[in-house]
Parts: sequence; C-alpha cells; structure tokens
Amino acid sequence: MDSFVRRGRGLLNRRSTSPGAPDETVVELGENDSIEVSVVEQGTSAPNRPAPQSPHVPAPRPADVLVSKNVRLTALVVVLILVVAASVIAVRRAQDPTIDELRRRAGWSDLNTLRIGVSGDVPHLSDCTQGPTNCKGFDIEIARLVASWLGVRSSAIEFDRVLPEDRERMQGFSFTTGRPVDVDLVVAAFSMTKERMEKDFVVFAGPYLNTQTTVLTRKDHLPVVSLAGLNDPITVDGKTRAKQRVCTHGTTTSRDYLRRETTATIVLRALNSECVTLLLEGDVDAAVTDAAILAGFQAVHADKLRLNNIASVDDEHYGIGIGQDPTGQDEKIQARRQLVLLALNDLLTAPNQNDWQDAFDLLPPTGPATGVDVQVVADDRQPTPQGLLPVRRWPWERLGSGSGR
Repeated sequence: MDSFVRRGRGLLNRRSTSPGAPDETVVELGENDSIEVSVVEQGTSAPNRPAPQSPHVPAPRPADVLVSKNVRLTALVVVLILVVAASVIAVRRAQDPTIDELRRRAGWSDLNTLRIGVSGDVPHLSDCTQGPTNCKGFDIEIARLVASWLGVRSSAIEFDRVLPEDRERMQGFSFTTGRPVDVDLVVAAFSMTKERMEKDFVVFAGPYLNTQTTVLTRKDHLPVVSLAGLNDPITVDGKTRAKQRVCTHGTTTSRDYLRRETTATIVLRALNSECVTLLLEGDVDAAVTDAAILAGFQAVHADKLRLNNIASVDDEHYGIGIGQDPTGQDEKIQARRQLVLLALNDLLTAPNQNDWQDAFDLLPPTGPATGVDVQVVADDRQPTPQGLLPVRRWPWERLGSGSGR
C-alpha cells in the first residue's frame, strides 16, 4: 500500500503500510494551532461516515400477537384430541379378548372330545352309512376343519346323528348306541334364516356354503322349471292324480316354499333319505329341498333320478349351529360362536391353503346334461363369515384382529 505525507499548519498525516493495521495519524501542533482529529478504520473513504445501523423491524401489532396465540392454542387442542382418541382406541383394543380368553368363556380350554351333530344320511354331503368313524362328505370335512382349528384331534371328534327338528335344541342320537346326546356343534345343512334366529333364538356361525332349493324327480317325470310346475296333474302307471305328492321334511325352508307356491300334497318325513326312498318307489312324485342335499342322491341314482333347475326364491346360507340364546348375552354360546367364526374366517383368509375348496370338491360336480337344464349344486366360493368381532391373537397384542391365525 502507498504512503503519503501531507504538510500544513504543523499537521503530519501518514497511512500505515502494513496490511490489516489501522491507519496511523501523527499530529504536531504549533503554539497557536488547534485541530480536530478523527481516526477511522483502514479502507474507509469517508472519515466522518456514521456507523451502519441494523435494519428497522417493526414491533408486532397486538392483533398479530393474538392470532399467533390462537393458532398455537388450536394446534395444542388438536394434538390433545388426537392423543385422547388414540388412547381410547388403544384401551378398547386392549380389552378385546384373546383366543385363550374366548376358549375359557366357551368352556373349551381343554377339549378332550367334541360332539358334532350331522345329518349322516346324505351322499357327498354328510354320509355316515359306513359308521361314525368313517363319515365323509362336505359337511363332515367342514366339521373336521373347525375341530382341528379348535385343537381337537380327528380321533377325538364324535359324530352324532341330528334330526332336522332337533338341530335348534342341539340334541342328537349316538350312531353307535342310539341314545340321546347333547352336541356341541351342529353341521347339518342348517340354513341361517331370520325366523330361526329371531323366533327360535338360534345362534349361528357362518355362512360356510350358499346353495338353493331344487326339485328331484324320476326321469319319467316331465321337467320341472318352477315350484308352480308341481301343481299340474300327473299320470302314474295309467292313473291320473289331480295333485302331485311332494316329499320334504318338516322343518326345512322348502316346506314353506311349497305351502306358499303350490297346491301339491306335501308328505313330511324326518330324513331326506326317506323322501328319496319314497320317490324311487313311486310313492311320491318329487322331493324338494336344497340342491346341495338332493344332488348327492341324484349322483348315486343317476340312471333313475333327475335334478331339475328351478328359480328358487331365496338362497340358502348354511351355518354351524352353536345353541339357543334368547337374551343374546350367554357368554359361553357367544364365545363359541366367535371361535367358530374365527375358524371359518381362517379357512377363507389363510394364505396358500385350499382346505375349503378341497371340501367343496366332495360335492357332486355340476355339469351339463344333454337337453336338460341342470341345477347348480352350490356356489363354488366360500362365503365370508358374518359377525366376527375383533380379537387379539396373542395376549400382548393391542390391535384387534379378525383374520389370520
């Protein structure tokens, strides 16, 4: 940096040549001289320039302060509401029962034997004609799958015959001794109807199959396209009857359809197999009940019987009978219902398993017959169980669950 000397009135002004050092001012005064000296930093071109000031920031107005406080207060209230809501949900879910708790309520903590009421006389659906240890069919397999989910070995299942009119009361008869027994579950083509649930207070777990009503006739009978077709007179062995004779059992929903839509003579029997025997012998002209039931008999007697395709009024939704609960507060029955629903739901949702489909394949296949419109036996997809409540799969879980195992 250059240096210079300015002389005048006894004043010597010299700039420092050392980088970073402040300017150096040397003042020499005469006897009568006076001078005002200002010392400035290096690089300042105007020695008398005032020091820079910070930018002016206006003070907040009272309204702005109030709005800011309100925003913060609102945010705090929202956070508190979310925390309280999350806490309530967590507490509620923590109160959901575990499977072990449901087992205790159901009286199934340690199941040694599970008694299951079945029809036992329906080919492909519920066939125990070879003895209770050799039962087979769709209903039988569903019963075994539910029992397995409950932790019951196949050898610990006791199948007992339950008549249609005894299903609501959970009463059956031993296939071995013939003695009356109380059953724990009923898996016997038991349709979940409003009347049974509201009038008879039956508690169901299901559905596990959807089917429809149909008509089984001999092959020499004219095709039946509706229940109303059973109103027509019929000629058998050269004799004409003004009314056809139609067999069903007394507590089936098909009986109500027949009474509502036909003028046929209704013949009631305790078992579906008894109706089919009457049909084969010519004592009745038709048997009416669910397609899933009658299809098995038609498959056995394919050369003699025809399954007619009719437009049934309502679908039949099969459920597993748990018992009767007039108040809806029976802890044991309600806990059993939830456990069976969990078992059915796991059949539907568990990955990489086809247990329900394998059971369905035990039903007779639905296939076309030449020149005949054949009734579909049942829907080939498992329906979604209804009424499943949240449950904790393990005691430490805090989230309710309705699927998986």
